[in-house]
Amino acid sequence: MLNLSRKSILERFPWAKEKSIFDKIDTEQDFDDSIEWNLNDAQLQLVVMLFEELEEWFKSRNRNIDINIYYVGELLDALHIDFSSNMFIAK
Repeated sequence: MLNLSRKSILERFPWAKEKSIFDKIDTEQDFDDSIEWNLNDAQLQLVVMLFEELEEWFKSRNRNIDINIYYVGELLDALHIDFSSNMFIAK
């Protein structure tokens, strides 16, 4: 079994590094992207599976990966990932 962590996942999927939800934060503190995800092994595996599926979706359409990840973590005892994309999905 792989030893999954935020660091190992972001090394595999560099496009998935979290971004601030705001272009500029008007505070004295900068956006801290070094906080380790507090997720168990099963949740980390789900994150990897999601990122693999997202990556494959873009590759199968010969598109650059266009995803902004804002948050990965636990919220109300469930895995929660906030992300957006500018990709238009047509039926």
